[in-house]
Amino acid sequence: MSRFDRRSLLLKAILPFVLSIAILSSLISPAIAEESEFLVRAPLNPAFLEYLREVQDYGVQMETVDGFALGLIPPPVDLSHLEGIALYKVDELVAAPPSYDLRTLGKLTEVKDQG
Repeated sequence: MSRFDRRSLLLKAILPFVLSIAILSSLISPAIAEESEFLVRAPLNPAFLEYLREVQDYGVQMETVDGFALGLIPPPVDLSHLEGIALYKVDELVAAPPSYDLRTLGKLTEVKDQG
């Protein structure tokens, strides 16, 4: 049996197992999250709900003919309850240099004649 055949056989044997584990975990994890007292869904942003009402009531055009979005669309989740919570320690931050030029560090090649 060649190396490729063994690898193919291994993938055929493992893939259904991995897929079944993924499906089971996607079914079980919401049930666990609902029972947990620590996991809570973030509240919906009132500005986003107002935006959805305006779109529904007035039929606001959300994108141009070319597919570009029009105007500001508020984020759907209100994260204001996280204000004041530090995500990192301030003393661990490293200040960026006032200027950064790769030419002075010798990291760029010279300009070449491109005809």
